Amino acid sequence: MPSCPQPWAEPAIVHILFMGGFDSVSSGNRNRADGWKYAKASGHENEILLVQCLKSPEGMSALAQRVGVSAPGGSVEMAHAGKSEVGVPSILGDTTKSKADVRVSWSGVESTSQISVKKSEGGQVFLITVERFLEGFGRHFSAVPPDVARGLSLFIGGSDESDEALNNVTPYDSRIRAMETRYQSRMVWETLQRFDKRIARALLEWLTDSIGEICEFCFSRGLAADHQDWADFLWYRNLVDPDSQDLDSVVAVDDLKLAVANNGGLVAPGSRNGGSTIHMPFGWLQYHQGQIQFHHKLGSISAITPIR
Repeated sequence: MPSCPQPWAEPAIVHILFMGGFDSVSSGNRNRADGWKYAKASGHENEILLVQCLKSPEGMSALAQRVGVSAPGGSVEMAHAGKSEVGVPSILGDTTKSKADVRVSWSGVESTSQISVKKSEGGQVFLITVERFLEGFGRHFSAVPPDVARGLSLFIGGSDESDEALNNVTPYDSRIRAMETRYQSRMVWETLQRFDKRIARALLEWLTDSIGEICEFCFSRGLAADHQDWADFLWYRNLVDPDSQDLDSVVAVDDLKLAVANNGGLVAPGSRNGGSTIHMPFGWLQYHQGQIQFHHKLGSISAITPIR
């Protein structure tokens, strides 16, 4: 890629161009709340800078080659409302966030490239309640079997039967049981197996068999109803942090979905804390604040997927 604008005035400071004015948050002095605020604001700034970079003929030409489009140029825009993040129509009948951050309309061909921008090599890619995951997956792809839905609900916790089910299982470990009780009576993998091996096996088999669609759900569609709000490509690119300038990887979602589906054998319970996570070819799944949190990891993705 050609050189692009660099917004920092000094190391470890990001100038946030949103949130009602110019503000700055030191990357070395943030609590968790400030961290989330920084991540969101700097993410939007990163997208704006990337759009500016693509408005140059060199930037557009380089991207065309990477996404496999033969076009003399095109136009580029934010795919959503930036800092406002106005919701888009959801497949569930309400509103949700677009999975596409940047949209490129290519000249001379009836083609667009919808890009999801990742500012770091790893992090959250999808956060969703169990109920909305099950309903959304069912509408986008196919219905989730009852045993799988039950297993996922017990693994994440907060279901109608969570408290009673957990009390009926001998603790795997006293420290782990304290954690399970603290977090919505969720079950780690070892506890779920003790509760019902058949349900645990059904959940793991379904995750393995459906991992391609799960990947597409997390990275491309989300709950968005319209294709114009789905992502076709992931672009790992950071223009706001001075220590991340080497990050520049483009991944086609179709390539990723195929690679993930071909590596379903990598789906497995985590080894720590009795299996509090489930490893996936693109990252992992875990509990977070009563919801399913899917994480992406570029290292895992690049190990199985062509990088452009």
